[in-house]
This record gives sequence, structure tokens and C-alpha cells, in this order.
Amino acid sequence: MNKFEIKDNTVYASMRSLGRTLTVAMAMLLLAACASNRSTYAPASEEGEVGYTESRLSEARYRVVFKGESGTTLETVQDYALLRAAELTVAQNYDWFEVAERSSTPIVEQRNSARAAVQVSTGTTRQTRCGLIGCTTTEVPSAPAFPQSELEFQEREQGYVASVEVLMGEGEHERSADIYDARDVIASIRAKL
Repeated sequence: MNKFEIKDNTVYASMRSLGRTLTVAMAMLLLAACASNRSTYAPASEEGEVGYTESRLSEARYRVVFKGESGTTLETVQDYALLRAAELTVAQNYDWFEVAERSSTPIVEQRNSARAAVQVSTGTTRQTRCGLIGCTTTEVPSAPAFPQSELEFQEREQGYVASVEVLMGEGEHERSADIYDARDVIASIRAKL
């Protein structure tokens, strides 16, 4: 009889381990799904939404803002702002643009991002033990009874907003770290997309 009881404890321990493994696996899958969000290069549907916006300040001067989704790197957000400035430069029939001002701002959001629930139900088996005086029957769980367990994750995600104010020009230009050939910028950044 002792061998049977040890075997039941082993089954119980195995089922308990399986329940924990399933809980962890579900949590990891949910987090992986959330982590795959990255900004795509597209216009923002509204002011302050993810994507790019631009505003014309004068004949050849624009402000371009790109807001990335949480988890998008600062470098990507800055590249997308420059890409949009280069596209505007070409669309306005200019050859190059000078970055007159640039800024980057981190955005930190705290939110509940995922919930995982695992419930393992159990059945029972009847165990009968007989002795000299009589027999007794008891019901024993055939697998452990796990209550439903919920995991809730709070994430602090960081994204960025990059803003550039550009002055457009055509023809020859002086050499400067803040002056960009629009077509070169488009080719370079689009190759990364």
C-alpha cells in the first residue's frame, strides 16, 4: 500500500509542476506578443497619435514630428523624422535640408498588459481498504485540484517622440553636419525598413 501512496504523491507533484509550467508558458507567450509591437512608418491618424505629422512654418521651413509606439528605439524614431523631412524636401522640389532644431522626448506609459489564467480540474478515484473487521471506501483526488490562478502584468513601456525643424534648399550647399542630401537620406533610411 505504501508504494501506491508514493505513486499518488508523484502524480500529484507532476500535475502541480505541469500547472506551473503551463502558467509560465502562457505568461511568456502573452509578453512576447506584446513585445512585438514596433512603430511602422506611416502618417499619424490624429495629432499626438503614433506616426508622423508635419506643419509648414514658412515657404521652405517645416516642422516634422514622429511619435513611436512604446518599445520603438530612439534611433528609429529620429530616423523616421528625418525620412519624412527628406520626403517633404523632394516633394517641394528641393535638394537638401538643414536641421535648424531637433529634440527627442521619452514617453513612459504604465499599463496592465496581459492576464493569464490556468485552471486544472480534477477527478476522484475510490480507494477501498479492507481489514479484519470490514472495508472502508474513501474518495481520493486522482490529480491535484488547482484553483484558477491569474497573473497580471504591469508594464512600464517607453517610447519616444522626435521633432525636427528643417530649412529646405536647392543646388550647392555648404558642408555641415546638420545639412542632409534629401535623396541620400531617403535611400539610406528606406534600406533599413
